Amino acid sequence: MKMLNRSALRLRARPAFLEWCASVAPDDAEELSALKVQLEQTGTVYLIDEVESEQDFINAVVNSAVNILTNELSTWCADTALWPQNLTLELLENWFTIDTELMCFDLSAQPLLVADPEALGGDGEIIEDF
Repeated sequence: MKMLNRSALRLRARPAFLEWCASVAPDDAEELSALKVQLEQTGTVYLIDEVESEQDFINAVVNSAVNILTNELSTWCADTALWPQNLTLELLENWFTIDTELMCFDLSAQPLLVADPEALGGDGEIIEDF
């Protein structure tokens, strides 16, 4: 087991986000329906710098809101014209429940790989191997 020098934010979709997904990707309604429980209950984890206080978590959310929304929206819709005009902290908080995790551990025996999300799709490009 390896302790990572990271804390984490876990996003779980609220109904407003799921409604937006359904509106921009009606052809994916079956996939969205199958993922609904996962999106509401388990969500997506974002690693952040290790924190020491609740204020550090708040700062991480405030400073990363646009990047997080961009990632979440692009998962469902590549056409940015269909995205909300203003990607804001308020939108993030309306569309997602945000849980915080102070410590992160890696239980895998496999090396931790870091890939550029922009390069994923084909073979992807490994940036670092720990």
